[in-house]
Amino acid sequence: MSQEDFNPKQVVDELLTRSNRTLRQWRKVYSTIGVPFQYKPPSADDYVLAINIVTRAARVAKEENKNDSNNNKKSK
Repeated sequence: MSQEDFNPKQVVDELLTRSNRTLRQWRKVYSTIGVPFQYKPPSADDYVLAINIVTRAARVAKEENKNDSNNNKKSK
């Protein structure tokens, strides 16, 4: 890469985008597991716990929707 091709604004924009994406991910993990936000990466156990919580919630929601659909069919 020559000096003329180097665009510091583009590099800074990319770094900010990546940093903001990481920050959003960390916030989502911490909020899902109910821990106050920390400026450090969640541990592997934190990620696993967050995934399990989200998966369990989705499974429950799916079952509720399935039950609602069956109840609506029966009542018609």
